[in-house]
Amino acid sequence: MDLHSFNFSCQSPVKVLDMNLDGSGDMKDNFLDYTRKMNLDLLRHSYNTLDNLLERMSKYPERTRCDE
Repeated sequence: MDLHSFNFSCQSPVKVLDMNLDGSGDMKDNFLDYTRKMNLDLLRHSYNTLDNLLERMSKYPERTRCDE
């Protein structure tokens, strides 16, 4: 995959890819815009812990900063 086809600007949406997808070749169309719900679903699948803790964990990426 050619990373030059991605927009890494702070104004563009963050993209995510399900690493468990089957496929090969150009996977660019499999990248989706990040959402907190996606992150929360992943955390719920990965950890068996209190829901309020998972909610807090799912918000963490939104607290990071993008500098250009």
